[in-house]
Amino acid sequence: MNPERARRRRIRRRILFGVAGLLILAATMMGGLSLLFPWVLAHPERVQQFLSDRLQRPVGFVALDGEWLPGGPVFRISKLRIGGDTGHPALEVERAELVIDFYAPFKRGVPWHELRIIGLAIDAERDIEGRFRIVQWRGSADTLGNPLDALRALGAFRISQSVLSFHDVGSDSHIRLADIDVAIGARIGGQRIVGRASLGNAAPIGLRCNLAGDFRSGQCYAEAQAVPVAQALAELRVGGIGFTGGEADVAIWTQFLHSEITEGRIEFSADALGLRGLRPVQLANGEEIEARYSPDATKLALQWTRSAGREQFSLLEGPNLSPDAPARSKLELQRERSSGAWTLAVEHLELDRLMPWLSLSTLASPGVAGWLFEAAPSGHLRDLRMSGSGGDVAAIVGKLQDVALASTRRSPHVTGIDAGIHGDADAVMIQIDPVETVIDFPGVFPAPFPVLIERAQLLLVRDDEGVRVEFPELSLQGEDFGIDGWLALIFERNGQRPFIDAVVNVRDSGVVAAKAFWPIIVLPANARSWLDRALVSGRITHGVASIRGDLDDWPFKGDQGRLMADAEIVDLVLDYHRDWPRGQVHSVEARFRNGGLAAAARDGRIMDVAIAQVDGEVDSFKDPIVRLRGTATGTGPALLEFMRATPLNQRYRDELLALSVGGRGDTRFDLRLPLTPRLGEPMLDGRVELHDADLADAKWGLRFEHANGGVRFSREGFATDGLDVLVDGDTARFAIAVGRFVADPANQVEASLRGNMKAPSVMSAFHVLDPYWNRMPGKAYWELVLAVPRTLDPEQPALSLLTLNSDLRGITLDLPAPLGKDAESPMPLRMSVQLPAPGNELDVQLGAMARFKHASPMTKAISVGISHSVANCRYCRHAPVCAFPGVRRASIWAAGARSVSEVMRRRQCFRWTCRPANWMSWAAGLRTPPCISSATHR
Repeated sequence: MNPERARRRRIRRRILFGVAGLLILAATMMGGLSLLFPWVLAHPERVQQFLSDRLQRPVGFVALDGEWLPGGPVFRISKLRIGGDTGHPALEVERAELVIDFYAPFKRGVPWHELRIIGLAIDAERDIEGRFRIVQWRGSADTLGNPLDALRALGAFRISQSVLSFHDVGSDSHIRLADIDVAIGARIGGQRIVGRASLGNAAPIGLRCNLAGDFRSGQCYAEAQAVPVAQALAELRVGGIGFTGGEADVAIWTQFLHSEITEGRIEFSADALGLRGLRPVQLANGEEIEARYSPDATKLALQWTRSAGREQFSLLEGPNLSPDAPARSKLELQRERSSGAWTLAVEHLELDRLMPWLSLSTLASPGVAGWLFEAAPSGHLRDLRMSGSGGDVAAIVGKLQDVALASTRRSPHVTGIDAGIHGDADAVMIQIDPVETVIDFPGVFPAPFPVLIERAQLLLVRDDEGVRVEFPELSLQGEDFGIDGWLALIFERNGQRPFIDAVVNVRDSGVVAAKAFWPIIVLPANARSWLDRALVSGRITHGVASIRGDLDDWPFKGDQGRLMADAEIVDLVLDYHRDWPRGQVHSVEARFRNGGLAAAARDGRIMDVAIAQVDGEVDSFKDPIVRLRGTATGTGPALLEFMRATPLNQRYRDELLALSVGGRGDTRFDLRLPLTPRLGEPMLDGRVELHDADLADAKWGLRFEHANGGVRFSREGFATDGLDVLVDGDTARFAIAVGRFVADPANQVEASLRGNMKAPSVMSAFHVLDPYWNRMPGKAYWELVLAVPRTLDPEQPALSLLTLNSDLRGITLDLPAPLGKDAESPMPLRMSVQLPAPGNELDVQLGAMARFKHASPMTKAISVGISHSVANCRYCRHAPVCAFPGVRRASIWAAGARSVSEVMRRRQCFRWTCRPANWMSWAAGLRTPPCISSATHR
């Protein structure tokens, strides 16, 4: 065997035997000591002395028990008291354990004896100045002095099954660490704390601290993975922000000196994080809500340092938290502790990442936070430098790029805005670069509209009453419009409608473009709808508008505020009502005053009717009623076509369809058009002065020439005061009333014709008498009256009645006696007929001598007589054939009379039944009437 090899074997054996001997010795000692353990429990003063020697403090307790574990004994102590003598604070603990581990030399970092404090409940806080202190120490008896001073004297000890509640007074945040199991042991130059805890009873967190011997300085590091944020950090307040959901990885590193944090860093990585603002934000409508925000994957690092003279805070947010990696947001804040002066430097900030946090925080006022929440700014803030002292801002310089805002009641939706920022404690000015964008302001304007912002300057001024948003310079050029002006809005803290002060000058613009600028906040919906429909085309050559007042008082009354706007418009096409034809106006002057509108139009046209002047007004847009007053002139056909295009045609279609009008007419009208049904029905009043107008009615077979006079009209009808007309060259006066203008409410139409006229002209409608007008030469005063009853059932119209009256003075009747007369002698004539004439009776009464009734196609009757009937007789000289079947032939003279004159002398009355044409032939000289049936009356 190799000697060296044998030597090694002997050494191994000796080592093994030595170790085995030591183990046997240790086991023997452990067994012996275990036998002594009951004796130790029976003599607690030995344990007190042991602890007193080790802690260099007086030690006492009430009760002692324990058990022997494989590594050594465990002594359970009740109501342990450490210290309390002169110069040493006392620490009293309800429960404690003294653990002795005989195998500690073989274990790294494990002391051979350890005092365990069990079941502590510690309340700590960080005050406004940033100093830490123990507020309450539960789980022990009354403690004299600072418990930390007593703990420092223990050397190595462990705290188990305990709870630490931490309160940050400045942010009112609470963090609770439960199931604390940390070991505190001495190290070179101080103390070491290593252990674990449960954050908010939800997430395990590892802790490691290297502290100075007084526990007031040192470094700590804590880390937690997959923390359920809502449970673990339910009472954590970060700038007024609370957590509602999500999971996060959190790492915290701090360094503190004399109980003040001098340096710290928090790295936070979360998915689907849920945040809420602990203070309600105030929306533009005055409502208060709890703002919430759920960002996507979030990685951010917060780092701060604090020295005797300066505090520094930095934020880094992005996909990579390395200081050299590109960040979505990066800012740094420095503050001088002595003077309070501070400087904020923003290298780059993505607004859509940080602004929601700011809107939830208490860093902004409730009104500003509410605007940030609603407007949701996005874009980039670069190279921003802010400086100030305390709460005052001394200077602001920076740049905005590609900014977009969502629309709110206080601001429009815009995109693609680049601007420079300059400001101080009193105001911030944002100089907007020229840009093409789309403005969408639902609370002010009815629809989005694209514009070129030529020049715009925005001022944000904060005062005691609220926030003032002002555009001292504003120039916009849009599609067929342009404006220059300034605007100021003052938003009060109560969140109501703002105070507005604005002046706008309108460049040469299309009137249609104005539809995009109707202020919703000022004009009611029905008024805007009317303006949108009414303004078809035209040009605004000049316009200026101003408004000043509290919009809570709109519409302004008295001295509450003012709204004024003046515009000059040319070539305006106006669709003022859906039931009326459009108008074209060459020149319009429009004036808005508070809640109303007044306009004067000149030189216009509606269809082929020339408009000389129209004055329009809307007294109140709250209760919008359009009032139009004007004068017009046109030819008769043009005026008639206009009437047919109005609501008059719906009610009087038949009358207007049969009517034709010539000549010319001058019109005055007054039109009232409510824009909402609750304000009533439209009303129309007017008058037309006809000049040499030829009138014809195909329905009634009327024709008048050179009519002159006035025609009144309304929505319910029309009427003449009496038109001077020519009827076949004869002067007459024609009157007509339709609708509400009739004298008898039972009638729909009433008409009359009066004047000295020839018989054929007057009775041209009675064609059955056409062959005999040559026997009535001359002129007489005639009166024709037509009455058309109202019809309830259009399928069964009521019969109209036409009556004719004249004394025939001036007309010769070339008829046999007693019907004939000269021109100077009067003979009353009355004729009446129900229309339409076919099938209806024509009744002719000629003085007291004759009466003729015509009921085509049935029999006709003529009676001649003087007195009432008292007897009967028959007269027929011969027996000619009657034209109607069933009429009996007769040839009996009445009482021997040989002629009509003889019958008349005998006061006899004859009634014939025959054709009127045959009777008229007999009356004209024939000796044999064709078929006569007579009755004699006395």
